[in-house]
Amino acid sequence: MSNRYGVAAKLAGSIAMLALMPGAVEAQMSVAVDGYVIFDGGIGDLEPNGNNIRFDSLAPPPDGFATNSGFDATGRVLLTTVAGALGGQLNTGQALVLTEFVADMPASGTPGPFNIIFEHDFNLVLIGGGTAADVVVAFAHDGTLEPPYMTGGGAIPLLGGEDTLLAWQGYVDGVPIPNPTAPLPPSSNVAGLNTPYQTHGHATINPLFGGLIFDAILRGELSFSLGGPRNQFILLTSAEVGLEDLDPLPISIPMLSTTGTVVLVLGLLGGIILATRFITFRGDARRGPSLF
Repeated sequence: MSNRYGVAAKLAGSIAMLALMPGAVEAQMSVAVDGYVIFDGGIGDLEPNGNNIRFDSLAPPPDGFATNSGFDATGRVLLTTVAGALGGQLNTGQALVLTEFVADMPASGTPGPFNIIFEHDFNLVLIGGGTAADVVVAFAHDGTLEPPYMTGGGAIPLLGGEDTLLAWQGYVDGVPIPNPTAPLPPSSNVAGLNTPYQTHGHATINPLFGGLIFDAILRGELSFSLGGPRNQFILLTSAEVGLEDLDPLPISIPMLSTTGTVVLVLGLLGGIILATRFITFRGDARRGPSLF
């Protein structure tokens, strides 16, 4: 009998570990714009639709904000299907995209780095898989004679090496997507206006979590530096992180709240114990009375 209870306990423990894996109770998108955190539908989000955050540091209160670097920034984070630059790496799937993005150093600004982190937790535990890729396609520009964020003709062509794409990395469930393209960042701008940085990305050769359980969380981390007044870092297309395994959706388990998890585990454990008691009773009845 003790062996049966041991099996039941192990099974209930495995279910508890699965249900208690880290993750939000509901799917959640967020972006940290150089230190200022915006949640989908919260203060700072100018987009009424879900799974789509639009931000502008120069927006009227309460949605405008200051960044750690002092740079102005506008952009959008959204979920979409895999396409464009990721289409060559992933056949299908969902992508978390930072697009329509411009960071602009004010005329009175100080050169320095800017960091942006964007994330979406799908609130799904996936079994197996982990076919993923990421890419950033960025441009350098000067906006001296233009209002903030405008990316037209510019005024003063940048000198080579004024600005730098410092780092880019996509993650799935906290695990960095491997196999970076060469050359690796940092990469500096070339001279001129609206000039491209070296495209950079990562892609799996083998699935990250083959046969294992993982939480479907996509995350992108981008860092760059601006070296002169009104210099701009632009994503005309995007920086994006994609997961092929989200289309079609594989076997998945919605994340539960702590209370829901406890109720589920207790109910399953109770059912297992009752089943083992019934099996034990039937076995004892067939054997007849025993002193042991």
